[in-house]
Amino acid sequence: MESGAKEDGKCVNFRYYGGWATPNIYFLGFAGFVKFGNIRIGGLSGIYNAHNYCLGDHERSPYNENTIRSVYHVREYDAYKLMHLEELIDIFLSHDWPFGIADYANCNNLFATKKHFKDEIQQGTLGCKPAAQLLEKLKPSYCFSAQLHCKFTAVVEHEEGGRVTKFLTLDNCLPGHKFLQDLMRFNTMKIGWQ
Repeated sequence: MESGAKEDGKCVNFRYYGGWATPNIYFLGFAGFVKFGNIRIGGLSGIYNAHNYCLGDHERSPYNENTIRSVYHVREYDAYKLMHLEELIDIFLSHDWPFGIADYANCNNLFATKKHFKDEIQQGTLGCKPAAQLLEKLKPSYCFSAQLHCKFTAVVEHEEGGRVTKFLTLDNCLPGHKFLQDLMRFNTMKIGWQ
């Protein structure tokens, strides 16, 4: 798992490099990588904030009004660590959507449920630029993100090597929401499916 803005900041900082969150859930840390059998999984935790991106970790408990939020922000050096992975990965996890991911999908269904996303996409404010850079560098087979609370899919066809990344994000786990996906079916879907 990776973290976003709902986890306890003290707990997340305590596991900065990752570790077992519970007996069956492994936290990848702020920027981490694991190998599970022959599956390579990498992840970037946090929410992109341009102001804090180049700053170091300055948040310490007890948190004040500002640091209680900034403790969750993506840092440049965390993305930098993942940029140095030499092998491609199978699965990439991020809390924020990769910047520009909407360019690889039919957004009509997205705009029907999240009308304000159209403006954010046109203004270039939707998504995390470091996550997009990692997606391009690591070329995972699958990319799963959270944060924006809706079901959305995209297929990124990488120029180099002919690899394809299937992107999926799901809605909140609530009645009537699209929060489950059969991954076997996801694997066979074509570009633009919803």
